Amino acid sequence: MLSAILGIASFASGAMGAVGQQQSQSAAINAQNAQSKAQYEHKLKIRENSWARETSLYANKLNNYKQGMYEQDMAYNRAMSAEQANLNMAYKQAKLENQSEALKMAEQLGDARAFSAERGGRSSARLSVATAAQFGRNQAIQTEELVGAQTQSQLRRDEMNRQLGGDRRKAYGDVSVQPFPDAAPVAPVMQQGPSGLGLMSGLLGSAIGGYQTYRSLTPSKGS
Repeated sequence: MLSAILGIASFASGAMGAVGQQQSQSAAINAQNAQSKAQYEHKLKIRENSWARETSLYANKLNNYKQGMYEQDMAYNRAMSAEQANLNMAYKQAKLENQSEALKMAEQLGDARAFSAERGGRSSARLSVATAAQFGRNQAIQTEELVGAQTQSQLRRDEMNRQLGGDRRKAYGDVSVQPFPDAAPVAPVMQQGPSGLGLMSGLLGSAIGGYQTYRSLTPSKGS
């Protein structure tokens, strides 16, 4: 009877040890897996926040770029309109001066004819030639001034075009490279818990140990 009790006690002790060992291993592995999962989720959250911040900053830059392009276009159009208005004013002024010169020449020719009637035709011809020559010189000067004004206007237009192109390229540099998210963290590999075969093996060993204890304490029939 005692041998049976001790055999059962030996088995129970071994079985409890096997179960306890498996539970301890499972708890350690579960804790490690939980820690690995928490670290992975933390990295994912950091990546998500970083990407949200990058996209928000880029969106602001893009809005500023579009607004800047609009303002540059408006300023460019105003400058071009003002330049054209100035050139038109120069042509209008030249036209008025041309009309004034023509009227002045007509008056001078009229005076020359009246003077010729009193003094003779030869002096009238000389006055007419001198008046026409002066008118021609004035026309040449006026034409030269208009060509110069047009040339200077075109130079200013070219400079405005170069300035606009440079400003556009500089502004585009701030938005030319779109943000890209960082590489996702590698998902952790979860460790597997202890196998049930290990527990079965431990229990079987405990059973064998208990049986051996029982046998060793049981007197043989021949004793």
